[in-house]
Amino acid sequence: MVNVRVLGPFRVEVDGRAVGTGGRLARMVLVQLLLARGTVVPTERIVERLWPTGAPASAQASLHAYVARLRRVLEPGRPPRTPPRLLVSAPYGYALHLEQGAVDAWLFERRVAAASTPESPAGAAAEGLAAALDAWGGQPYAEFSDEPWTAGERTRLEEVHRTARERLAAARLACGQAAQALADAGALTREQPLHEEGWRLLALALWARDRQGDALAALRRARHVLDEELGVEPGPALLELEHALLHQRLDVLRGATGMRTPAPSAAPLPGPALPTEGGTAPATVLAADRLLGRDEELAELAAAADRALQGRAQVVVVSGEAGIGKSSLLEAAVGQLPGQGWLVGSGHCPETDGAPPGRAWFDMLPGLAEAAPPGPYAAELAPLLAPGTAGDSGQRDGSPAGRFRLHRALLGWLRDTALRRPLAIVLDDLHRGDQESVELFLLCAEQLRDVPLLLVGSYRTGEGDLTGALARLAVCSPVRLALGGLSAAQAKELLRRGAADMSDHAAVALAERAGGNPFYLRESSLLLAGEGEQQALARVPQGVQDVLRRRLALLAPGVTAGLRLAAVAGREAPVALLAHAADADAEQLLDALDAGVTAGLLTEPRPGTVRFTHALVRDALEGDLTRLRLARMHSRLGRGLIALGSDDVAATAHHLLRAAAVVTADAGPAVHHARLACEQAVRRYAPQNAEALLNAALGLLTDHPAAFADQDAALLRVMLLGQLVECRIRMGAVVPAREAQDRAVRVARAEGRADLLTAAYTTWTEPTPWRVRPYAESDPEAVEELGRLLEAPDLSDRQRCLLLDQLSDALDDTDPRAVAVARRAVELARSTGEPRLLGLTLTSLLRKVDCELEPALYLELHRELAEVADAQDSPEYSWMSSYIAARLAAGRNDPAEMERCLVRADEIARTYELQGAFAVARLRRPMLAMAQGRFEEAEQALGTAVAELRERGAVDLSGLAALSIGCIRLQQGRLAEMLPVLLTVWERYQPYNEALAALALLAAGRSEEARQVFAMRVAHRRDFAYPILAGLRGVAAVVFRDREAAAEVYEDLLPLRGLAGGASSLSVVYRPVAQTLGELARFLDRPEEARRHFLEAERVAAAWNSPHWAGAAAAALAELPPAPQGVPAK
Repeated sequence: MVNVRVLGPFRVEVDGRAVGTGGRLARMVLVQLLLARGTVVPTERIVERLWPTGAPASAQASLHAYVARLRRVLEPGRPPRTPPRLLVSAPYGYALHLEQGAVDAWLFERRVAAASTPESPAGAAAEGLAAALDAWGGQPYAEFSDEPWTAGERTRLEEVHRTARERLAAARLACGQAAQALADAGALTREQPLHEEGWRLLALALWARDRQGDALAALRRARHVLDEELGVEPGPALLELEHALLHQRLDVLRGATGMRTPAPSAAPLPGPALPTEGGTAPATVLAADRLLGRDEELAELAAAADRALQGRAQVVVVSGEAGIGKSSLLEAAVGQLPGQGWLVGSGHCPETDGAPPGRAWFDMLPGLAEAAPPGPYAAELAPLLAPGTAGDSGQRDGSPAGRFRLHRALLGWLRDTALRRPLAIVLDDLHRGDQESVELFLLCAEQLRDVPLLLVGSYRTGEGDLTGALARLAVCSPVRLALGGLSAAQAKELLRRGAADMSDHAAVALAERAGGNPFYLRESSLLLAGEGEQQALARVPQGVQDVLRRRLALLAPGVTAGLRLAAVAGREAPVALLAHAADADAEQLLDALDAGVTAGLLTEPRPGTVRFTHALVRDALEGDLTRLRLARMHSRLGRGLIALGSDDVAATAHHLLRAAAVVTADAGPAVHHARLACEQAVRRYAPQNAEALLNAALGLLTDHPAAFADQDAALLRVMLLGQLVECRIRMGAVVPAREAQDRAVRVARAEGRADLLTAAYTTWTEPTPWRVRPYAESDPEAVEELGRLLEAPDLSDRQRCLLLDQLSDALDDTDPRAVAVARRAVELARSTGEPRLLGLTLTSLLRKVDCELEPALYLELHRELAEVADAQDSPEYSWMSSYIAARLAAGRNDPAEMERCLVRADEIARTYELQGAFAVARLRRPMLAMAQGRFEEAEQALGTAVAELRERGAVDLSGLAALSIGCIRLQQGRLAEMLPVLLTVWERYQPYNEALAALALLAAGRSEEARQVFAMRVAHRRDFAYPILAGLRGVAAVVFRDREAAAEVYEDLLPLRGLAGGASSLSVVYRPVAQTLGELARFLDRPEEARRHFLEAERVAAAWNSPHWAGAAAAALAELPPAPQGVPAK
């Protein structure tokens, strides 16, 4: 009997006695196999983890020695030359087969699951969970915590441990042990303050102890912690509890603490009654039937379903390698739940390219709507319920507001449905899901947590980018089912189902090769049945793809050709399309498809459609096609879709784009359908899909110009680039959007056509908080062009307005024409009656107006923008209005109001998922940290925000970051450390930032160079950085004893004396302007003026709660000579 302890100190016991497993590397081999839970770990992976910096020449020999030693330790009584039973060899690697109770971590999970079943009385659950937690030995895999490949399992087990503690507190609360539950919940919130469930339990335990005030105070602390640490509001569970406490909702409070009361009745859909006080619903039963080796997983799914019936949604995540049986497991559950009263919706994320966005949902939801009509939600749900119809395409622009309404409608409909009848939503192959499909799955998990919902998703391990999605799901404490291979006995049984007369020798050999993978086993048995046992075993297949190729070789060539065409069409294809696109006649194709069904390679999910039994089958068929043959098949399929009048523009575009590189006659239709598919993707809130289509279409225009000889290729290119600008703006990628517009302008210039230039310059129709051109740059060529274009008499008011907006942006900020042109654009936009156009021009004018020097005008424009935002459903302008209100508050030295405005902006950005906007507003965190002297925190927060904005393509703030950190280092006396960076920034932006570069040179002992740089100063630009750059120039003037420069800066800064320098930028702040003015006045021998300024600096410091500003002002006051008699010191 082997037992392994991985909780706390690593320890292996055989027959109750501790045994030595050798050195650290041997233990690392054992740990890798334990983490795999019975599945095969490839040799290459083991070697890579043992020697991450480079494997020695003896790596394989050393690994074999470690394995041999471990086998001797684990099975000391195994006779020589007898196959090992525990640590077994498999194709390309090793696997460790232990009983479920052999590893303490696995046993802990089983005990927690057993004590968490809905039918367990609260007292029994509390006892079981307490016993399980008492057996927790400590940090999982503690000895190997420095190995990155253990991080995932360590995190998962810690999450199970935390969840068990939460369930124990809940169980104790439910069985009347409120005092103990209070202690448990208090410990949870102290140790893990960012987990909301601990706060919920703490508040409930306090309420149960008749401490309602303390319960509300606990929820307020939770809100404060979440806001301070994460910048987020509490989730629905905490908000619901707070509402229940404030309004004395005893039914909710008693239900949450285990004293359930019946819920108000609603018109029910057919199905079982939910559990009520005094009774429980029948337990869910999911039988394995002919599904081998998945009894435990089905039991866990059934247990999750039972918990969901209690009114708290359950999320189940199934993972595993290709062919391991994820889809089969889900199909077994989906097939049995309806018979037990569940309403089930299931969908598959397409495993091939070319599917339109949201395909998994619009395959699933129409059928669900037949059983539970969406009623008032139907109109908003049209893109999902009736894709391709007028309801989908009519008047939908893909805006954030439209996306929000769609999400709200879907969640509202699913919530209402689940409250009438328990609902299961199953989404297979999430790793292949487009962004919108995955987002809808996540929203269901996050926002439907208080209804009878079972949400199940599966994904293939190591494929797709689900890191962010899995992190969001982790907050929902999902049930994780990581599928491993079948046991040796189960593998043999599965093999014999395909070849009943298989010998024991063949069964053992094939089971060992397949590593327990059911699909591999099934295909191996079919190969053996086709080739014969001797031939099948003579040539060892190199993995499942080789097995499939050898199976396909047994088919007639005509059959294989038909199957290859179906593979190119996708995982699933209409028979009519395949018949139209086939080289052979329709009867031959149908014979091929029939043969595929007979061979177990295809199924017929519905009349007129065939589907491959597994994506691996399709991959094997398509993978052996040459590029030429593949392109020709794509061409026939794309042309077939057009001929059949298909409205699937995404599939048509996919096939033609793949064909056009070889079949150049398809280039024109490919670009046309790519534009249509792009418009569809934008309407379905998937701008990333649209961007990919447009880039492919633009590539065809470049690579195959002859294919567009009969078209206006330049106009087509400008139109495509205009669509690309729109897509990237919707993605929040402002800088790449500007690059696309610049490309359109270059195309138009090369053609010398005014119509193309007008089209190129009028593609930008959305607001941005900052300029998207590089700082301090103008575009003289664009200014000249736009001036000529505006002279044209046949422009529409909209075109003229957009051209004026572009002209104001192209002009230098110091050019007085910039504000005048922006005003003209606003006046013209007012006359058009288009609110979005007015909002765009107002935003541009607000960028030109100085909110610190012209606060009255800035406030007036802001009010008009707020009216525009309120008058229409436009979250972009609502966000901009809140952001501008925050700038005004910062200019008034009112950080509390500034924060309230930015919290509103954050809520808008979060609700409507405005890409990049949330990161922009987060810049106030480093700014506030700078103001309050928390410099290390400021640097860290600034780096995070700047990196996120750069990654999103929103704006490059590297210059702003250098300015901010330079200000920090200057106040810390560490400016010399920044010299290389500041000299680089100086080279890029000179002569506008001479002071910081000069001060850094001086700090580094290069005084002559410092004076030379300082002498290069010019008049500062009146923009967001002006108070900071002028303040730094004032510091340098004093340091360099330059009275002329000091007097000049003094006069420049005097109108800003009541401000915190730079605060209205909401991104960087230096210090009170009055502090700089005081130092300049003192240097210029004006002590009484200096005294007034330092007193003003103290007032500004108090407004911003800045001890280090206040200390600097107080120290400066103390250094002044006493005030003349009769003049108060303060």
